[in-house]
Amino acid sequence: MKTKKGTLKAATALPQVSSGTKLPKQKRVVPPSPGVKTSGAAVDVKGKYAKASSRRIFPSTAGKLGRLGKRGNASTKKTQATSEMPCEAADEDQGATEQLAPRPQKRGPNSNDDDASEPKKIKLIEMKKKQRKQERKKHENKFYEISKAAKRIWEDLRLKSCTPLRREELLAQLVKVVKGNIKQLIFAHDTSRVIECMEHLGTAVHRNMIFEEVKDIIIPMTKSKYAKFMVRQILRNGTAEQKQHVIKAFSTQVVSLLHHVDAAAILEVIYNEHANALQRSLLLQEFYSRDLALFKKDKVITFADALAESADSAKMIENLKETLMKIIDKPVIRHSIIHHVMLEFFRNADSNSKAEMIRALGGSLVQMVHTKDGARVAMQCIWHGTAKDRKTIIKSFKTYVAKIAREEHGHMVLLSIFDCVDDTKLVEGTIVAELLKEPLELLMDPHGQRVLAYLVAPRDARIFHPHVVGILKEGDSSSTSKKDPEVRKQELRKVPASVLGQAIADNIEELLTCGGPTAIALYVILTSLSTSEAAIAFKSVAKLLDASPYKICKDQESLHLFDQGSARFFLKKMATHDKEIGDKGQSSFCGVIADEVKEETMSTWIGCNFGTFFLVQLLETGIPKAIERVQSALEGKHSVLKKCDFKGADILMKKLQGL
Repeated sequence: MKTKKGTLKAATALPQVSSGTKLPKQKRVVPPSPGVKTSGAAVDVKGKYAKASSRRIFPSTAGKLGRLGKRGNASTKKTQATSEMPCEAADEDQGATEQLAPRPQKRGPNSNDDDASEPKKIKLIEMKKKQRKQERKKHENKFYEISKAAKRIWEDLRLKSCTPLRREELLAQLVKVVKGNIKQLIFAHDTSRVIECMEHLGTAVHRNMIFEEVKDIIIPMTKSKYAKFMVRQILRNGTAEQKQHVIKAFSTQVVSLLHHVDAAAILEVIYNEHANALQRSLLLQEFYSRDLALFKKDKVITFADALAESADSAKMIENLKETLMKIIDKPVIRHSIIHHVMLEFFRNADSNSKAEMIRALGGSLVQMVHTKDGARVAMQCIWHGTAKDRKTIIKSFKTYVAKIAREEHGHMVLLSIFDCVDDTKLVEGTIVAELLKEPLELLMDPHGQRVLAYLVAPRDARIFHPHVVGILKEGDSSSTSKKDPEVRKQELRKVPASVLGQAIADNIEELLTCGGPTAIALYVILTSLSTSEAAIAFKSVAKLLDASPYKICKDQESLHLFDQGSARFFLKKMATHDKEIGDKGQSSFCGVIADEVKEETMSTWIGCNFGTFFLVQLLETGIPKAIERVQSALEGKHSVLKKCDFKGADILMKKLQGL
């Protein structure tokens, strides 16, 4: 029976059901179109759809995954013939539909089935962001639960308030969690800290357990951003055998590992802090040649020794040069192990190889001058480099000059520049100008004051040790320096001589009370200047003495200059210098003191032993003005001098009586 809309109406009567009963949903089956025969898993297309004589088989849509991941049912397109089916065919289809099994009901929230006790599985899309993150971590990292438990223990273990007894309990719990999995946990950013804490706070038993698990992966650990700290912990807290094992792990891999930033840092720590002389030599031998890398000498040898034993020394030098060339532009150029190898290269290479290395280093030397060997390499480059090379090196020091001047080894590089660079205008504009921007800081620094003193008193034995002078003399044979050394010295001292006197005068009190080395530097600098250049500093010292009459003071912060060792040294040396050179002019140091210090102030100096000795020195200079001022100041003080119980008073009395 056909309706207006063309749908089929079942001819058979449906069974009567009550209004409250739900019928199961029934699946509608549409018969195939004419000419289309369905069988099994494929559809055989005939008629106008078969374009060739060959037979094409299309897979059935039944069982195919749909967009939402559900399997669909086989269906065909409705045709005009389907809508015009007779009622009998429709009745047969309806009967077949009634025989289909009903679709299973979805479980409701109040279902009382046996499976209701099972936990409900939440879909990923229904989870909160934090839950999804945890699920993802569980899926991606099979050690997620272990790391989570370990970190929970670590949070309590690392507290300063954790008692020793509680710490033992937590360490025991942590061992149970991480044992057997340390190899994997040590490379993660969070769990690596847990293992490091266990190494640091644990006992020898815990450290041995950790070492046994990681001893076979030392090299991969040194390359890791996080595991490398565990290697440092082993080197710091491990036994001698464990340290030896770590050092041996680098065997035959030293050169290649220096190209890796993290591994190179560990190698630098080993070389500087943990390796003995033999172990250092074994590490360095890998640079010399491939044969020595594989078959090392069990004794301390240098590159010169290796060259003497080599059949082809030129090839060995060339190989070392190529190895160093690959490292020059990398951050590892700052490491001292590289500096040592480079210094050995410069001491044994021919002039052509040196020139090539100097050109390659160029502006990289500023990263090397902080170590002893690195500073020596920089000095070699300055001594043997061309004028162009020296200019490149000096310009690379720009903005770093003051810092280099305060370094224990770096300041030697500046001294070598003053010795052999002919372009004094370049040195003045780049090096000297930057040094004189902050003279007070340099004058109070034990290394900076030597740099300033070298400008006006080069190689002065009063401040420069013979060993230092011997090192600097190596550059005197430089073939690239053409200017007369004396001319170079005079050109370099002009600007500093005019500035240092004023700088000392402006900060005289701080400098005199700073310490012994500063007093020596002041003495050397001022005695190396002319009297006109140093006059302003002399007046500053005299005014400082005149403004503070001597009185005994127990407060260490308010001590008189006569009670401070550095100031006493300076005053004594300056007065002795005037006596030695026989300068009896009014512009000499003692002459300025006699002019500027009032008699009332000078008379108070007899209250201490040094004061009386200083007055004796003023008398011994032979300067008429000084003798007259001392006699006038002590007039009527002879009775006081007789009562003094220190030696200086007796000597002063005899001097006054002999005049």
